[in-house]
Amino acid sequence: MGCLERIALTTKIDDCSVVVEAALERFDIKKAVMENLDRVCRSETIPGTNTSSISVTRIASTSKIPGRVIGMHFFNPAPIMQLVEIIRALQTSDATCDTIAKLAEDIGKKAHVSKDSYGFVVNRVLAPMVNEAINCVYEGLASPEDVDQMMKLGANHPIGPLSLADLIGRDIVLDIMETLYNGFDDSKYRPEPAAQADVRRRYRLEDGQGFFAYEAALAICEDETNPAAKANGIPFLSAGRSRLATAARGSDRRARVGNHMPVSTRQSEITP
Repeated sequence: MGCLERIALTTKIDDCSVVVEAALERFDIKKAVMENLDRVCRSETIPGTNTSSISVTRIASTSKIPGRVIGMHFFNPAPIMQLVEIIRALQTSDATCDTIAKLAEDIGKKAHVSKDSYGFVVNRVLAPMVNEAINCVYEGLASPEDVDQMMKLGANHPIGPLSLADLIGRDIVLDIMETLYNGFDDSKYRPEPAAQADVRRRYRLEDGQGFFAYEAALAICEDETNPAAKANGIPFLSAGRSRLATAARGSDRRARVGNHMPVSTRQSEITP
């Protein structure tokens, strides 16, 4: 069975036990989603959020059932990455946390729980590292290719930080850094200004431009043996955080990571 055939689409979620939003990384949109979930879901429903950096406590405060709100942060590409970061808001009950941690394990993921903080654990560590790699390029210390190779060879990273930025989406990296910068009010999280302007102006991997040049094409995601995906060196792709998945066939082969090419996905605004 192809992966798209395993997805059931519905606009009826009033009988769901767990609903996880994956809207754009903006608090106003998350707030609107939570308010809509209050309106259409049962009081027993657990409203989860896939936010990668916004305070889950703040998101929970917009719900009528804050004790049932929890962070369930998947990583891109979701079918491959094992971790689900479980974030407890200050309001989250023990029962809710236990239920979501078990759910993550039941679907084959590794669940690890974090207290609530901007960026939680992974992105609080990862995003500033990626931001510093971007600083190295904009300050002229080294080329993107050399920065990635240095981190792969010197730090044993499986993928360079700039290829990773392309994979995540530079706009998403910027959103995370701005959340950290504004949330902690600490200059160490300041996004590189010139890079910030570039992201707002261009550099969408979907358009074939990141730190590396890509020939972007819409991913055909039928199954792990899909010949079109295999021809592009991509055994399996996913829409990940409910964003449009695009397969990147790199014109710069140094951006390749094993058999996987960097894949960028762009969030779509999703409301119930």
